[in-house]
Amino acid sequence: GARLYGDRFRPTKSEASPAFIAALEALARRLGAKDVGYVTVPRTAIFRDKGIPAEHAIIFSVEMDRAPLDGAPSFACQLEVMRGYRRMARIAWKLARFLGRHGYAAYPGTALGGLADYPHLAELAGMGAIGYHGLLIAPDEGARLRLNTLYTNITNLPTPARLGQRNEHLWVRDFCAMCRKCVRDCPVDAIFATPPGARRRRHADDRSRGLPRLLRPPPRLRHLPGHLPVQPGRLRAQPGAFQGEFSRALA
Repeated sequence: GARLYGDRFRPTKSEASPAFIAALEALARRLGAKDVGYVTVPRTAIFRDKGIPAEHAIIFSVEMDRAPLDGAPSFACQLEVMRGYRRMARIAWKLARFLGRHGYAAYPGTALGGLADYPHLAELAGMGAIGYHGLLIAPDEGARLRLNTLYTNITNLPTPARLGQRNEHLWVRDFCAMCRKCVRDCPVDAIFATPPGARRRRHADDRSRGLPRLLRPPPRLRHLPGHLPVQPGRLRAQPGAFQGEFSRALA
């Protein structure tokens, strides 16, 4: 994907017809994308000290299987997450090549990490609404999805703002405000009781919570299937400990 960020390619087009957009979406779904959306990236969605190659973006989601996620935290769950990342990377690469062959600039976002807040972009694209856990909640798969993006020079993408459409899923915010089950049940207190819009950053950004605490779990977590009984420092000391397992499982 890094080769697509070089300065050798010069786009010959900056607008796309409805037929081309339809062909792009059909290809994305054939490759495994669950949903596709479009957005003009606001500056508030770009991470601090980062920049994006183009202000127009195509967002797509990949669904994850329910069974492995139901067993979280476990190796099977993490493996399904990594499979999702792999599928997104392949889809982004092939879509970028498709756009380039038709004269458009296309820069695939990284499936793991990235330059911008993908759930925020997906919400702006009308693909769902962000829950208190900071993840996008979609109509069919809920939060059981992964997101990726392609930055492009196409100026007339059919964004909700351009079409005058409202995000019909934002009622989820009111439901989350009443529910807050994820806030109460998170075993490592990584989900805050303040909605994402008020905090203006992802809830998982607090590095003292989430995975570091999960690796030092309270007693009620120590006997869960798949628990990793190691300290965070040992992960750094043995960088290949899990990489080899994931590589073999993903092969």
